[in-house]
Amino acid sequence: MATKRMYSPKIVESDAFLDMPASTQNLYFHLGLHADDDGFINNPRMVMRMVGASDDDMKILIAKGFLILFDDGVILQKHWKINNYIRSDRYVPTKCTDNAHLVHIKDNGAYTLRSVGKPLVPMDLDDLHTGIPEVSLKKSKEKKDIVQIEEFFEMLWKRYPSKKGKGRISITQKTKLFKIGEEEMVRAIDRYVKDLKKDEWRKPQNGSTFFNSGYIDYLDANYSGTETAEAKHENTFAQLSDI
Repeated sequence: MATKRMYSPKIVESDAFLDMPASTQNLYFHLGLHADDDGFINNPRMVMRMVGASDDDMKILIAKGFLILFDDGVILQKHWKINNYIRSDRYVPTKCTDNAHLVHIKDNGAYTLRSVGKPLVPMDLDDLHTGIPEVSLKKSKEKKDIVQIEEFFEMLWKRYPSKKGKGRISITQKTKLFKIGEEEMVRAIDRYVKDLKKDEWRKPQNGSTFFNSGYIDYLDANYSGTETAEAKHENTFAQLSDI
């Protein structure tokens, strides 16, 4: 069993936690210190005697939703996975396997009892340790990626001359631009702006048009440096008209 325990400010600095008596808060911390690596405590009475906690302290923690009480007297810290993450090489699975089968972990990392009336499918105990941290890390990474993509696109949008149609550019399309990279996309915009200056009568495409498709002609692999693909299309059309 790991020897270090952590507490998330999201839990222990919440109004619901701080509104409880100091003795109740103290019991919560000591229960956490004596919990196994999955948050189960099979000797809560001993912990209560050690710290001089009362039955009322325990009742408050259960009523407030900080603890889950099982019929056999075992308790579980509901927000254990939010408070703690234990390295795999130090993790020891709980021995309270019967109790572990009665709970599952919500998307936010909190334990909850399985719904009454639904079959209690035995839970893979490895999920108690690896399930939520991996899901949380994945979601956290996805959220971080989206933030980076949006920031990247904002930089491109500021650089582009026509600020129209921003809302018609999907996150999927922004991701494509992000994968192309800043240097090449900046070059594509600069090339387009430079070509516009050659013909003063030309107006820039709406931003939505350029970033959804127009930019393709100005990428490194497609841009000749002398004649744009747009101009080539016009010349081809003129040649066909003469035939």
